[in-house]
Parts: sequence; structure tokens; C-alpha cells
Amino acid sequence: MKLEYNNECFNKEIDLIQSCINGMAHNSFLIKGWLVSLLVVSFALLPKAIDGGLVCLLIGTITLSFWYLDGFFKNRKIVQAKIWVGNFRTIKEQS
Repeated sequence: MKLEYNNECFNKEIDLIQSCINGMAHNSFLIKGWLVSLLVVSFALLPKAIDGGLVCLLIGTITLSFWYLDGFFKNRKIVQAKIWVGNFRTIKEQS
């Protein structure tokens, strides 16, 4: 059984998926900006006589948490792109 090809519906779905991908790319960019900002603030506000191990722990925690968030958004972007390609191939095969 072939699905009926509806060009307008297909274009709307592609636009929706593309907007999701763009939104996640924007979130990834914002996370990188926040990472840099928090690292700079951490260096600027730390007192001079603080333990080096504590500084490394603070920087490592900030970096790993934002690295995880960035990876999450990139993973979601890849999943959405695969959906987009799958929908495109399905419609192309039906026509």
C-alpha cells in the first residue's frame, strides 16, 4: 500500500524538522558561550591564595557538565537529521 504524496504536508514536515535542527545548533552555540563565560568568571573571582586542586576541580566540573550538554544537543541534532533523510527517501521512493 502506497501512501498518498502530499507536497504541502511534506514541505511543512521538512520545515519543522529543519527548525528543530537549527534550534539545537543554536543551543549548542549558547552552551559554548556560557562555558567560556563561567570559566572566565571563575578565574576572575577566585582569590589568589586558593588551592590549585580546588581550581582544577571547579574548572573540570564546569567543563564536563557543559561538554555533556553540548553532546546531548549534537546527538539530538543527528537524530533529527536522520529523521529528515528518512522522510525524504520515503517520499522519493513513492513518487
